[in-house]
Amino acid sequence: MWKKYENSPKVELIYRIIKEYGPISRNDLSKTTGMGILTIAKYVDQLILNGKVVESGWDDKTGGRPARLISINPNFGKALGIELGGSYIKWVISNCVGDIFQSGTINVQKNEPIKNNLESQIKRILDDNENIKSIGIASTGIVETITGTSLCSPQREDLNDFPIKKCLEEKFSLPVYLDDVCRTVAYVEQNHGVARNLKNFLFFYLDVGIGLSMALDGKIYRGPFGISGEIGHFILDENGPSCGCGNRGCLEVFASIAAIVRNAKKFIENGVQSSLHNQEINIENIINEARKGDKLSYRLITESGERIGAVAAQVINFTGIPLIIFGGRLKHANQLLIEPIQHIIKKNALSALSQKLEMKISSLDDWSGALGASMLSLLEIIQ
Repeated sequence: MWKKYENSPKVELIYRIIKEYGPISRNDLSKTTGMGILTIAKYVDQLILNGKVVESGWDDKTGGRPARLISINPNFGKALGIELGGSYIKWVISNCVGDIFQSGTINVQKNEPIKNNLESQIKRILDDNENIKSIGIASTGIVETITGTSLCSPQREDLNDFPIKKCLEEKFSLPVYLDDVCRTVAYVEQNHGVARNLKNFLFFYLDVGIGLSMALDGKIYRGPFGISGEIGHFILDENGPSCGCGNRGCLEVFASIAAIVRNAKKFIENGVQSSLHNQEINIENIINEARKGDKLSYRLITESGERIGAVAAQVINFTGIPLIIFGGRLKHANQLLIEPIQHIIKKNALSALSQKLEMKISSLDDWSGALGASMLSLLEIIQ
């Protein structure tokens, strides 16, 4: 099995500060943490010995003798990150600072067992790559990070009650980290996207599913069991359509990409006039036709935005955080989506918060879910 490094809270704090503010000197680490310089020196030496950080230059702004700067060691090792979707496996190999060395996408059919497919693809990737220290999985649906279990997935029944961490660790003898794709994307957003240097924000992941990640005082909140932010399963209408989570009338069945595409197909089949006729009905075409003025496409995007806005208003009221970042493929609707969301938030959120409302569109690409899983899996063994 793998080596488990000392997980001292002081070491973890020092490492996180180096990661966030580095390169940074030992003196500045002492000022930031409140620890004595000798204590800082001891723990930094331990981090250097374990290959987690490196001395990367000199601080010549001290006014005296230059101090050595400490930064994260990007060569600590590489990890395999996987985004596990309903019909695909996206994968990247990266280091802990987000450099991607390889990537790929594999289509997965609904009738193919996800466990066998996942294991065979991981084996193929690992056979072609050396120095992989960990595996990170970003999964759709509801996951329990603390046990590494996929509890429920509206997209795939074979992701229900699937102990991903246990199965993959036994198969490959590598540490495995499982998280919700919403949180892995939010982590990359926090480190490389429009949320960089933001301490408190709400990240709405709008895709086949809908999720929320909350950054509170600089940390992504996960809850004591690694389950949080499941706004896709807020019930809007208890008599509404059934959801894969077992309830009825969840936000996801009304406003997700899957719902928009499903409703578009239903309207077309019922003879509603639309420029979507004779096109593949997917979210990209729906957004494009909405921009061109197609009434059905515009209505579907707008109604989705209104329902998301109704939930967003309550989340803002609850958290007191009026800064929202939108990610996932639905973000490409941009103002078509943002305007109805903003309208409903302004109408339903507390005025003291809605007046401070700020909304941003994620700048990340389609690899961010897998990348975040890769980076987080390395962070688990480095700290």
